[in-house]
Amino acid sequence: MPSTPTDWSSTSTATPPPSTSLEAAPPPWLAAMLSVPQQQNQQMVSMMEKLLENKAAPTTLPAIPFPAPGDLVRDLPTFCYDNDDDITFKDSSPPSMIELDRHAYKTYTDYVLPQEPRHINLAATVDKLTKLFGPKQTLIRRRFEFLQSTCEPLSTSHVPYRDFSNKIKKKFEDASMKDVDGDSLKCLVFLSGLPL
Repeated sequence: MPSTPTDWSSTSTATPPPSTSLEAAPPPWLAAMLSVPQQQNQQMVSMMEKLLENKAAPTTLPAIPFPAPGDLVRDLPTFCYDNDDDITFKDSSPPSMIELDRHAYKTYTDYVLPQEPRHINLAATVDKLTKLFGPKQTLIRRRFEFLQSTCEPLSTSHVPYRDFSNKIKKKFEDASMKDVDGDSLKCLVFLSGLPL
């Protein structure tokens, strides 16, 4: 007898045929693994939409006020050379942060001729300014004066130890005492021992 196809949708009481192993429901780990790319795609679409919204919106950056160059130059200390008052280039602010007065600048430009000051690098400029406007005493003279330093007498109204300490520190640096070798020290002691 020939088999007739059964219309399962028309019969309400009939049950579907048993499923084979190929048509079984997927295991839960497989369903979870297949849902991950879908979630990633949804996240990428939402991120792209946000990027497009941000790109379409006009952005205005807050204005950051910068001082005009004139303001910066106005705040630089001006170096005025005065050898009589012992105002020398070595005592001044850091060399890259000073402005020369007219007389000092003219002296410097005359010294570096035929070059122009803008063509000289910073290290050479500092060296030349130190030669021009540095202390005029010789190194041995500064060291001798350092060794001859004396403290003012103690009085009831004035304790000179702090002032003397600061004076010693300054003279020590000016005399480059950390670079004294044995022969220089012998020479200094000899000079200190001579009567004036």
